[in-house]
Amino acid sequence: MQLGITIPLQRHLRLARPPYGEPEEPLFCWEAHRAALGGADVLLLANARNRFAAFACMQPGDWRDWEAVALAALHASLAACGFDEDAIGAYRFLAGAPEVTRTHGRRPVAFMNVLVDKLLALPLALDAAGDPFPAELCRLANERMPCKAAGFEGLGLPAGRFAADLARLGLGASDRA
Repeated sequence: MQLGITIPLQRHLRLARPPYGEPEEPLFCWEAHRAALGGADVLLLANARNRFAAFACMQPGDWRDWEAVALAALHASLAACGFDEDAIGAYRFLAGAPEVTRTHGRRPVAFMNVLVDKLLALPLALDAAGDPFPAELCRLANERMPCKAAGFEGLGLPAGRFAADLARLGLGASDRA
């Protein structure tokens, strides 16, 4: 699994510029970004292929182990959107260990910026200590905000597209496929 970090996140983490990753199935590539949403410092992940998003409200110390938090956020977001444990586990197995890379192109990064702009317009109140993985925010972004994505025609919901991608790989998923 590739975690393509944006330049603002790279600077926040004080990391050297990561290398480009080896070409991989875009379903296993995620963009990682830092944003201020609803009064919380948020780690935002967005899938490079289908735009499925995951969120983690970060405490200052969480950034030291942000990759583990990203994987936990991904699991929590998939579960919140109705994906069963077998499908999540199979996806994680196929995706492999996380590898930090550069981002995967302009379009997935542009999507994250648009998503942040849409979410900033909403009256969100996030609590990093009480709810580190806000399920309602995950459902809002993945089940109620249509978007465009490479490899898919027109507008669609990220959760449905993620389910279609899992089905394409032969992984049953949820009640959405």
